[in-house]
Amino acid sequence: MATKLRFEPDEAWIVFRLNSAPIGTRRDGEFNCVAVMDAATLLIHSMEMVPAESAGPTCAQASTLLAKACGASGRFPAKLMGSADDPADEVAGEARRRGIEVARTPARSLSRFTREAREAFAARFGGTPA
Repeated sequence: MATKLRFEPDEAWIVFRLNSAPIGTRRDGEFNCVAVMDAATLLIHSMEMVPAESAGPTCAQASTLLAKACGASGRFPAKLMGSADDPADEVAGEARRRGIEVARTPARSLSRFTREAREAFAARFGGTPA
């Protein structure tokens, strides 16, 4: 599936994991940071820390992730894109419940959108960009 190169603001959002390796904490274990980014502006609208041992965000976390993103942008997108190899099934399900089209896309196709955010996250929190 070919990914469209240009989008209007809030036409499409991308859900992805910002970190390449789990983020360790002393008290609560390891986490992954799941983000929702606008494909047009590359602004991250929301983030949730998800326990690394889980397959992805829970239903409640998915709902919160999308609600926060909507609050930041003012509306929901027409489409939510996610990597086929990054499990975000609950986010996809929540998006569908809200009437948002969901598209699974190869990670390499989304990397042109997510690379800079992943590099900045790695620079701040350590690790290498995924």
